[in-house]
Amino acid sequence: MGYLLTEIVVYLVIAGLIGFALGWIVKTEVLKKKTKEVNLEVQEKTIEESVELIYHSVQPVLLSEVPVGGQDKLSALKGIGAVLEKKLNELGIYTYAQISVWTTEEEMWISNQIGFPKKVTREEWVKQANDLLKDK
Repeated sequence: MGYLLTEIVVYLVIAGLIGFALGWIVKTEVLKKKTKEVNLEVQEKTIEESVELIYHSVQPVLLSEVPVGGQDKLSALKGIGAVLEKKLNELGIYTYAQISVWTTEEEMWISNQIGFPKKVTREEWVKQANDLLKDK
């Protein structure tokens, strides 16, 4: 009888240890998954905040309406057709003078707004605008 009781206790202890080990493994995996999800959420928010900060910090001077002196024909710049000229006007860009003072960051901002990344830099709109201003 003592042998049977000892055997039952040993089996219960073994079952308890197996349950404890499995619980520990499951808990560890769940915590890893939750930690990874939280890290991704934090990283996503950080990226969104960074993009928002960049978006607002490099925006060039935009006009709300056509200047009194009238607007320049932006399609005279290489790479700007009628559609892009309309987009630029909608953004508030009407003159060569506005374009001629853009920084690299502002060029990137404009390129992203018109849907053609690096187009402004690649086609040297700032240089072209300066040349056209000199010829005026």
